[in-house]
This record gives sequence, structure tokens and C-alpha cells, in this order.
Amino acid sequence: MRQLILIALISPLYLFAQPQKIDSLKLILKSNPKNVETLSAIGLEYSKNNKDSFKFYANYANQLAKTDCEKSYSLNAIGGYLITNSKIDSAIFSYKEAIENAKKCGNKQQQAQILINLSFVYILKGENDTTIELTTNAIKILETIKLNEAIQLLICKALKYKGDAYSRLGQYDKATENLFEAKKQNNNSNLDMEASINGSLGSLYTNKLELDKAITYTKLSAEKFEKLNNIVNAEMQFSNLANEYIEYKKYDSAAYYLKKCEPLLQHINNPTKQAYVNKSWARLFLAKKNLGQALVYYDKAISNYTEAGEDVLLADCFYGKAETYAKQNNYTLAKIFFLKTETLYIENEMPNELSGLYYDLAKLESKKGAYNNAYNYLSKSYDIEDSLRSEKIIEAEKNAEQKYEASLKEATITKQNVEIKTQKQKNFWLITGSVIAALVAFILGLLYKRIRGQKKQIEVQKQEILHNNRNNIQQLISIFNRQSETEGLKENSLANQERLYTLNLLNKLLYESGENNKADIKEYLTQLSSAKEIGSGKLVKIKLDTPNIKLKSNLLKDIGLIVNELTTNAIKYAFKNNENPLIAIKVNYDDAQNINLHIADNGNGLPEGFNLLQERKSFGLEFVNDLVTQHHGTIKAYNNNGTCFDISLKVR
Repeated sequence: MRQLILIALISPLYLFAQPQKIDSLKLILKSNPKNVETLSAIGLEYSKNNKDSFKFYANYANQLAKTDCEKSYSLNAIGGYLITNSKIDSAIFSYKEAIENAKKCGNKQQQAQILINLSFVYILKGENDTTIELTTNAIKILETIKLNEAIQLLICKALKYKGDAYSRLGQYDKATENLFEAKKQNNNSNLDMEASINGSLGSLYTNKLELDKAITYTKLSAEKFEKLNNIVNAEMQFSNLANEYIEYKKYDSAAYYLKKCEPLLQHINNPTKQAYVNKSWARLFLAKKNLGQALVYYDKAISNYTEAGEDVLLADCFYGKAETYAKQNNYTLAKIFFLKTETLYIENEMPNELSGLYYDLAKLESKKGAYNNAYNYLSKSYDIEDSLRSEKIIEAEKNAEQKYEASLKEATITKQNVEIKTQKQKNFWLITGSVIAALVAFILGLLYKRIRGQKKQIEVQKQEILHNNRNNIQQLISIFNRQSETEGLKENSLANQERLYTLNLLNKLLYESGENNKADIKEYLTQLSSAKEIGSGKLVKIKLDTPNIKLKSNLLKDIGLIVNELTTNAIKYAFKNNENPLIAIKVNYDDAQNINLHIADNGNGLPEGFNLLQERKSFGLEFVNDLVTQHHGTIKAYNNNGTCFDISLKVR
């Protein structure tokens, strides 16, 4: 899904220039040729596809602008033009100047309009919290104005951008709430806005991996834009639709919509959009395992992005090309393009993406058998994640300090008020003031102790997570070295990749849980089981029955490794001539505070005379035995319509 996140941005702020609207504005201009508002509106329309005409109207409007209101209109038009030319910081400056001028002249509608335009720029910058703040302020201003069609449309646009921002932050419930509220407010009255909201809903459901809904809303958006002859946005939604079909493995449908983009791109003449379509073709051919064609289209996309100067999107193509070479087992070229991606990620300060890149490089080096290099890249990945966690902890400490300072300031104000009242009724309020001051001091003392305790707890959590990551890496290296002595390089590499994934998944859940080095076993095993099913080509069904139990990372890590080893063995060996292979995993927590695992399959069963304690041919079973022993547990293997393992681990 990494590349789906880069699906063309939400839906448009500026729609494709409409000749009818320009003609109407020019008729208005005839009666007042020096009307700055009308000149700015015409310039803004032309900024979408006719830069020369924009320069004439916008610059003329800027020259004529004398009052604060006139300046707000001309600066707003200039901001729109700057966005179309990817001059984001200059656009922000222009919009902020326009907002100040709109405030001075008291034009609330214009102020709200520019706030909404500015909020979209912050979506482009990835500063979604700022977008939410700006759109919230714009809606508050618009709610103080008498409702009409123009105000209604602005509220819809603000709600849509707010929903887009929540979607990009992963807060899907709030995103859904805002987007459907925008849909309700619009009520099909503005067809362009309706198409735009549907496009946002398509992106939202894509991010939620609800592809049926994603396809439904994206298709509605694309077809509506096409009927409205809105070429820019029709092409964008057709591209999004193609990518959704690629994820759905409906490759003919994906190819159909990518072909629909081709004639539209001839009218747009935009290298960034052409690159996005070429990259989509590359993803399609990669999914169909036509690796040669995938490389051809990645090269085309790289050429387009280079022309457009889009470094971040260029990095995504390098990444895709590296993955394609890796699938060809051309590890040398794969590493070259991974390293090109690394350079762009570092230059553009993209730590999250860089962490994922190092993890993929670790897997690549593991496939080559270069375990020292794999360890180094894995360490880099974990170091970045540790740094990001540290930033989060520092931010939490900062927030705690701010709360303390705010409480202290509030207490000071309260004390001052008490002193003022004391002057009026000295005898009575002297006693009351003393009591209040004592209570405030007591509360502040409790609050201060609580904040210090939280800071210590955060630091302990940080150290435990750092220590756990290092232990995980050392355990992996130990596994690699032991297994390389007993198994072939290819099987060794694949098994180690699965163990890497098992540990990295736990690391991700620990980070997201926000608790003291604990995570939920049901969530962990659910995601792990899903990955194993996908790894088997969905030929093997895994049935999971486990309660929600929070366990410490050390125990949960080893449970994950045990489940990984036993399910891997079952998938590899148990299901010869079995049309409905099934693995059942059951977990319970008994009165003696033991975690009990029951792992069973409906396969061929264990060979006659099998003795688990004497089994040393399989590294995986030997590894499982070691893990059980570390937790003072027991393990039993037997046949019951297939192979069964009963494992009990002490919870200490």
C-alpha cells in the first residue's frame, strides 16, 4: 500500500478553467474595467491553464489595488497562481497577506475563503494539523454570516479539506464524519463539489483498505468530472481508480482506466500527471510479474518527474525500480536504486520513509547472505525509529511542562483575585484566602509529583523499548548464524525474512500501544496470521481464537516466534493432497497464570515414532523447544486428525 498513499492528492482546490465563467466575468468587467475583484477572479481562472492571460489580469489587478479589500482579492489570485507553479512557501506568504487585508476591511466571507485556500496549501506541505485548525476557524467565521449559496459552498469546501486532513492523519472516523457532513451540506447542489467530495471518500476508503467502497466513490467522482468536461480532475480520478483496481488484482479494469487517461493527458500537458500514470502502468506490470515492462514505465516516470523537479515523487520511482530488480534477483541494481532513494529521502528529511527503506535493504542483504550488512541496515532502521520515539517522548514531556506552567499561572491569577477581595473584606477574606492558598499549593504539589512521575515512567518506557530492540537484533543474529550451519541459503533467507517481519510487527504494535512495553496478543497474532495466509498465496486458512490479553514484549515476542515457526512448518510440510488446508490457533490464560497455546492442522500428521525432544533435524522445532525452555514451559506434540502442539508458558 506504500504507493497507494501517494495517490493523486485528494481532490482539487482549483478546477479546470471554465470558458463560460470567464465570459461571464468579462461581461461584468465591461461595465467597470478597473474592478479589482473581477480582474482577480478572471486571473485566478486563467491561472489554471493560461499563464500569460493570468499575468495580464492578476498583475493589472495588483497595480490597481489600493484599498485593503482590493489587495485581499489580488493577493488571493496571486496565491492561486503560485500554487499551480509549485511555489508553496510564496503562496503561503501571499495568502497570509491577503487574510490580513481582508481582516482590516472587515470582509468575513473573503477572510474565510482565503483561510480555506491556505488550508489546502498546508495539506500539500503535509501539515495536516494546521489544515484542521484553519478550516475550523473558517467555518466559525462563516457561521456568523447569513447563509446563502456561496457561503454554503465555502462551508462544504472547508469540511472537505478538514476530512482530507483527518484522513491523511489516519483519524478515519473524524475524516468520515466531516466528508459526509460536506456531502450532506452540498446535497448535490454543486456538481463539481459533489464530484470532489466523492473523490475524497475514494481516497479515504483506499487508506482504510476498504477497496469496494473506494472503487465505488472514485468511479462516481471520475464519471461526474468527465461529464462536466473537467479534464484535469477526471484524469486524476481515473488514475486513482486504476490504482485501486491494481490493489484489487483486477488488472484488466486497471488497464482500461489507465488507457482512458492517455487522451486526457494530451490536453493537460503536465509532466507530473504523466509521470503518475506511467508509474501506475509500472505498478500494474509489476503486479502481473511482467518485470521488464515495469522497468520501462518506471524509467518513463523517472524522466517525467525529473523534468518536473519532483524529488519526493522521483524517490518513489527509484524505490519501485529497486523492488523490481530485487524480484529479478538482480541484487546489485536493486541496491543501487535503493541507495538513490536513500539520498533523496535524506535530502528531503523523510525519516519515516528512510526507516522503511533501511528495513527493505536489510531484507535484500539477508537474501544475498550478507548478514553483517543486514544487521547494520536493521540497526539504522531501529535507530531512526528510536529517534522518532524520543521526539515523541520529548514532546510529551514538553506538554506536561506546559500543563504545569498553565496550572501555575492559573493558580497565580486565582491568588491575585483572592488578594483583591481580601482588601475589601479584610477580616473574613483573610481566613478564606489563606485556606484557598493552602489548597492551591496542595493541588500544585500533587500535580507536580504526578507530572514528575509521568516523566519518570516515560523515561523507563523509552529505555525498555530501546533495550528490547537491541535484544531483538542480537537474537536475530544468533538465529541467522545457527541456521546457516544447517539449512540451504534460499530457505534460510526466506525463513529469516519471516522472523524479521514477526519481530518488526511486534515493534510496531509496541510503539502504537503507548503503554509500558506491552501489547495485545490478539491484535499481534491476528496481523501475524493474516501475513502467513497471504504468504501462502491464501491457500492455507488460519483460524484464530484468542482473548484480548496485554502481555510484556519479552513473552509476546517469543509467542510470535513460536507461532511463526510452527505455522511455517505446517504450510511447508503438512498439506500434501489436502484441498482445504486449515491451521487452528487457540490461546487461553489459566488460573495458574500460564499462557496456553494450542496449534493444530488438518494435514498428514507426524511420522510414526516421532519424538519431539529428540528431534534435531529441523532448526525450527529445535528453536521452538529452546523458546519454551526459556519460559519454564512445556510442549507436547501428537496426532489428532493432523498434527497438534500443546504449549504452556509461565508468565513471570
